[in-house]
Amino acid sequence: MHRIGFIKNAMIEWRYGNLCLKGGLIGTTQFKHQESFWGKRYLMKSFQDEYKFGSSADLGVSCEYEWSNFIYTDFIVLNGEGYKNLQIGKGLQYGLGITTKPFKNLTLRVYASYNEYNKSETNEENDYKGTTNIAGFIGYEYNQLSIGAEYNYMKNTDFLYNKNKMGISVYTSIELKHNFNIFARYDYLYSNNDWDLENDLMNGLCGVEYKINKYIRISPNFRVIYKMNNKIVHPYFYLNMSFMI
Repeated sequence: MHRIGFIKNAMIEWRYGNLCLKGGLIGTTQFKHQESFWGKRYLMKSFQDEYKFGSSADLGVSCEYEWSNFIYTDFIVLNGEGYKNLQIGKGLQYGLGITTKPFKNLTLRVYASYNEYNKSETNEENDYKGTTNIAGFIGYEYNQLSIGAEYNYMKNTDFLYNKNKMGISVYTSIELKHNFNIFARYDYLYSNNDWDLENDLMNGLCGVEYKINKYIRISPNFRVIYKMNNKIVHPYFYLNMSFMI
């Protein structure tokens, strides 16, 4: 058995007023808002990360600018192959996101990226195209309640022409007394023309989380996965713990 370690973040950051520039091995902006709003990565990654729509970190540069108290934009240029594969192979990835808070408790975000494909790597140009990612997110928080929903679309998955994946994710959490909260989440992942039926699924998750202190969390939770290819429901019970420093 081989165990391999990876460096996920190694960057330079510069801030001036409302401008923030980053360079190096940086966290990507593709789904960081969704991941932060979901807030339970130790149970399950956010939708795009869980189902390989993109990487949470990569080699590149990013620029974020806050235009006002309720809108800001981010632009990023990446290697496009994730922090585990730093060489530039199939071209660069370009991403642009716009986030706005029209009301105090409401967050809206749209994001789009394009990952180039290097045609020199193959003569089958008609079978390989650049990959496009589009995502929309809405989140609402009020007192102890939070509700988030996102739609995700990936065109030309793995650079394969017309092999597209789509999906939604809806999640909610309610803070209770004595450091308890209850949560639920529903994912629906599918592919056009059922080309990836083996991986198409519906995934439900619910449970209780207890924060022992600011460093330790524990969560008994129940999950149900419905696989589209065999029409079988798979129930699971988990006990997850998180230790943070």
